[in-house]
Amino acid sequence: SIRHFWAARLERARRLALGGRSCASEAFALTLRLFAHEDVLEGLFALFEVAPEAVSFHALQLSAFALFGAYPDGAALRAFLLRLCAADLRFAHRVHWYLAAFASGLRLTAEAARAVDALGAEVRGAAAAADDSAFDDAPRFVDDLAAISRDLKAIDRPARNEALRLRLRGLALPPRAYVPVGASAV
Repeated sequence: SIRHFWAARLERARRLALGGRSCASEAFALTLRLFAHEDVLEGLFALFEVAPEAVSFHALQLSAFALFGAYPDGAALRAFLLRLCAADLRFAHRVHWYLAAFASGLRLTAEAARAVDALGAEVRGAAAAADDSAFDDAPRFVDDLAAISRDLKAIDRPARNEALRLRLRGLALPPRAYVPVGASAV
């Protein structure tokens, strides 16, 4: 079974682990234990409080677990995921982008589409409860950039650079903008 597979993986990882793990290694070990259906949510949250980037790296796995109900206490996992979204805007954005990519990349059944939409609404609600205006700024900014990209396709290549400069000058950078790449965002 899947549970036995991940439990065996966990045991192998424990045997191979050396003392003094980094926060990233600890986050991986806790996520692996989650796959083995062990109750590690409070450990993940405690680690998130001291090293949010280590836990944020696993946002996709945590989101997939919450989305598919693959954890024995699905309600607790969903509440945990939403707690992280309320605590960290970047984490909430990672979950948002994962759900958006997931929903657009597959032909979902009506039930699966509702599940993705429901989790997305809960993520937005959790993040908005922490800071009402900040959550929507980044997705709106990305949508504006995508619109510029689409519009530039219709412009002759020699005129594109100037059109890009003009459009970018008119684009308002969100007040709490951040670059979601690089070591600080991992």
